[in-house]
Amino acid sequence: MNIIGVSVSGAMAGAPVAAAAPRQNFSSQGQAAQDTAASKEQLKQMVDEMQSQIDSMNISLTFSTYGARDENIAVVVANKDTGEVIREIPPKELQGLYAKMSELAGMILNGMA
Repeated sequence: MNIIGVSVSGAMAGAPVAAAAPRQNFSSQGQAAQDTAASKEQLKQMVDEMQSQIDSMNISLTFSTYGARDENIAVVVANKDTGEVIREIPPKELQGLYAKMSELAGMILNGMA
């Protein structure tokens, strides 16, 4: 399991996340470039707002990968002062279930070959 630690001073637990606007096709490349620049600016603004919300709380985020080829990502939200795990997404139990199901699927496919 690969682990990447990110120490932040807060999180947006329960905060709504804005969905990206649907992509539109334009006949003009100039218009598409302007829209891309605008959407990048909007994305940067949303990230800045999320970071300020995270900074207002006292938590740390740790990102890790799991799976046979480390193709999945897990996030652990913990209290920065005590180290107590607040939430793990997905939970360890589901990560283990995923590994067992992948192993079982491999055994079934190998048995059929």
